[in-house]
Amino acid sequence: MADKADITPKVLRQLIAIDEETSLMTWKARDESFFKSPALANAWNDQWAGKPLGLSTNPIGYQKVGILKVNFMAHRVVFALIKGRWPDGDIDHINRNKKDNRIENLREVTPTQNNCNVGLTKANTSGFKGGSWVKKSNKWRAAIRLGNKNIWLGQYDDIEKAAEAYATASAKYHKEFGYVP
Repeated sequence: MADKADITPKVLRQLIAIDEETSLMTWKARDESFFKSPALANAWNDQWAGKPLGLSTNPIGYQKVGILKVNFMAHRVVFALIKGRWPDGDIDHINRNKKDNRIENLREVTPTQNNCNVGLTKANTSGFKGGSWVKKSNKWRAAIRLGNKNIWLGQYDDIEKAAEAYATASAKYHKEFGYVP
């Protein structure tokens, strides 16, 4: 079994072919050096060479793949294959589709930037990001998160005004990383 650190982008390129337009990854025929015997190499290549990688989905919806008995997130493998290096930070799916691993949908981001591009959570009942109903005042409150701080954007009689306040703040603070449903 390989160690994760041993699987460099150079090793990935020996093992996997990628269609850069679609991000479809297929197994390349493997050299005998990856096996204990030439017979095992031939058996593996007969069964797997040229076939798509078997991707599975983790509990939160991201695709993963096993390479030399080590699990990787598929979007990180796509990035490494195409860019020739492992990403330094997080990888954000620009369109928020966790299974869309085309390189034009992936961008290297900080954890804070990645959190800006999150859609509505299951707990959201307002239907807009950054907003909640304040029973005490009978108004809609808008807030935006910046790093570890909440910035209050005000209270509004109208839900659309609160949503608009969030959208304006998101464009200002989150810039291209912001998401407004």
